[in-house]
Amino acid sequence: MRIAPSLLFVALATSVSVTSSSSNTRLSPPKAIADEPLNYGEVLYLSSLFYEAQRAGALPSSNRIPWRGDSALKDGSDKGLDLSGGWYDAGDHLKFALTTGFTVSTLAWSLLEFPDAYDSVNERSVMMDTIKWGLDWLLKAHYKPDALVYQIASFDDHSYWGPPEAFPKKMKRPSFEINPKHPGSDIAGEVSAAFAAASLVFAESDSVYSHTLLVHARQLFDFADKHRGIGSKDFYGSTGYLDELAWAAVWLFKATGEADYLHKAEKFFDACCGGKDGTTKVDYDWGEKGPGVQLMLYHLTQAEKYRQGITNYLQTWLKKPKTPKGLTFFSPWGSNRYTANTAFIALMAATYGLNPSKYSAWAESEITYILTAGGKVNPDTGKPKYSYLIGFGEDFPRAPHHRSSSCKGTKCDCSRKPHPYILYGALVGGPGEKDDYVDDCTDYQKNVSHGWTREGGAPACTGRRGARKGWGGWRAGKGSGGYVRTPAWNSAP
Repeated sequence: MRIAPSLLFVALATSVSVTSSSSNTRLSPPKAIADEPLNYGEVLYLSSLFYEAQRAGALPSSNRIPWRGDSALKDGSDKGLDLSGGWYDAGDHLKFALTTGFTVSTLAWSLLEFPDAYDSVNERSVMMDTIKWGLDWLLKAHYKPDALVYQIASFDDHSYWGPPEAFPKKMKRPSFEINPKHPGSDIAGEVSAAFAAASLVFAESDSVYSHTLLVHARQLFDFADKHRGIGSKDFYGSTGYLDELAWAAVWLFKATGEADYLHKAEKFFDACCGGKDGTTKVDYDWGEKGPGVQLMLYHLTQAEKYRQGITNYLQTWLKKPKTPKGLTFFSPWGSNRYTANTAFIALMAATYGLNPSKYSAWAESEITYILTAGGKVNPDTGKPKYSYLIGFGEDFPRAPHHRSSSCKGTKCDCSRKPHPYILYGALVGGPGEKDDYVDDCTDYQKNVSHGWTREGGAPACTGRRGARKGWGGWRAGKGSGGYVRTPAWNSAP
């Protein structure tokens, strides 16, 4: 999944209005602050719009996307369940638990670290509702302790290019689940981590909901650990499941303070991800949690092996080749996504005291490239002349690989440019290694629509904008059993 969600609070100063004379959303983004090279507040604001555009199910009255309506209300009916809701994947209409979980856990991490950044643009409540939209669907998908529906719809979805509100009556949307006979520790582990991290987000505002999330997090972790196997194979493959077990365990420790979870997180990480020199060799995304686990383990324990490992990992990124205009290039498939995710990890590492100047500068340069497409900022307006984030700057992609934004009613055309609707807040795949890019819906390698928050970009911007004021949790330290609850989330041991 290349997205993550959000919900409007009409009372927000940054609310969006819709006029009868326009089919698109009229924006009222927050103003930039003095020390920002770009308006990161506007980035956070825009990001929530994409997640609303991706919503499935019955939409609330606060929906800000006028060209979206209720859809897929019968999802899950093949199993006698109500699995409406959640978010459609990228430009398609499938729904996935693995990637929804990754979206939620990454968003929760940024909210816990930088609540002030979201507060500065009145977006904390919006982003908490964003997380809740995904969580509510995941809670319904986890309909018993040892079963989780992890996917809605199949490859047949790709044969339909049209709006979800007008699915053909004969179109089937089957449900797929993991259970003891068909395990999926990678999926269950990721969703467990999302529940555990989000339980901290809601601990103060909704203790009942927070407790519910924690109960489900424990159940899914036990299920994933007891019935091991890889469940995600067809669409979003996972190379293993120990990293997701470690990811779940580290967040369960943070939420509960129970030492057994920390011990398991370390054991799983050492078995899957550390390598001989302690360096994780993978990227941070829906299928690979190694860098996130390692950074969290360093933060929680201050152990030298984790410090050295995450430092080695980031150094490999700082040495990777760049495009002529400056993007650190990892893969032609979603080049922006990989770099934005790593920028988020780099800023988190800087937040935890690891090479703060170096990692912050590198991350900011990468985010600047993505937000300006490696180009210039108009000195008169302070806005980029072109941006890979749709809706940001003076110009941006108008034809992403996205079904519903290409539709006017039920008439849809991927070859149409511009699309009838602007897909605000979407991050397109990105350029090739020579900065080559064409705004073309049919080129899904470079134009598939990602969620800026889901892919690390908006969380990275919160790290650049936000004051460090966290929400508490557990860490290793001098206390009963060797663990203490911190007065602030990011307090050092």
